[in-house]
This record gives sequence, structure tokens and C-alpha cells, in this order.
Amino acid sequence: ACTASVALTSGVPATGDTATGTDLFYGLCAGFFGDFATGLAKESTFSYTATATGVLTVTGTAVAGDFGLYARTTCADGATQIACADDAFGVGEDEVIEINVATGDVVTIFVDAYDSTLEGDFEVVADFVEQVCGDGEITGSEGCDDNNTAVGDGCDASCQVELDFYCNAAAVIALGTT
Repeated sequence: ACTASVALTSGVPATGDTATGTDLFYGLCAGFFGDFATGLAKESTFSYTATATGVLTVTGTAVAGDFGLYARTTCADGATQIACADDAFGVGEDEVIEINVATGDVVTIFVDAYDSTLEGDFEVVADFVEQVCGDGEITGSEGCDDNNTAVGDGCDASCQVELDFYCNAAAVIALGTT
């Protein structure tokens, strides 16, 4: 099942049917009362290989049935799960996961039917946004992005917050004054 994963390309929809998949995996999603198992029926697997560092957003839409959507860094190892969504229920509803990735990372995405009575057709789309320091958009692991890569202005050349800049600029208050 892992080696048969269909490769996803950013922005290109892929379709499938969980009824034709395997029944080998399940995901764990966070819920109000703790983690819960999702995808206790057949699943289809996809893979995405990051060509740069950035954010991968995967959206799955149920055409029929209902499913959970989850991702792992190692297909067959449930301990490597990095994202899970199973919030929507029913046809036309979207499940969305967002994952920070680095150049060369391979992520396996699972579209897994909620139970055997809800297996069915789906569409999945991967959208990738590259993390570019200095472009004014905070993406992925950037702590800031002030539209430049200058040092000493509160946001350094690797788009991480320069705490000393803010600490040194703090107003001095005399004891006993408001």
C-alpha cells in the first residue's frame, strides 16, 4: 500500500475511491475529549515530495461517503503522523490538513473512510506555498517577515524575531511611577 501511493503535484486534483483501497491503516485525530481513531475502513494513499521549504495544504473533498485525512512522514509507521483532520461529515465537505515541510521531505497522505458503510469517491488537492524570507508573508517556520532580510530591525535575515531589538527598545520606568 505504501509503495503504491499516488504522487501528488501541487495544484493538480487527484481522485479516488476508498472502497478500492486497502484496510491497513488508521489515523489519530485530536478531539475535544482527547485523541480518537479515524479511518477504520479502506484507505487510499498519496505521496508528496517537497521541492522547497514551505507549507503543504492538503484538501480532501468527499464526493460520496465520509473520510478522515491524515499524513505521516513514514507511511507504515503511525508514530510519524504529523497531521489529521476528521471534522466534516458528508458529501461535498472538505477535510484540510496543513504541514510544514522542508526541501526533500516525503509525506504520505491517507484518505481513509470513516467506516465500511461510508467508503466512496473523493477528490484530493495538494497546494504548496514556498517559504521565502523577505517577501513580507510569514510562512512555515518563519517567526516574522518584515519584507527584507536586514539584521537589527527586529526580524533577522532568516526571518526569526530578534528579541534583543525589542528588549533594548523597552521604555525605562522609574520605581514608583506610573
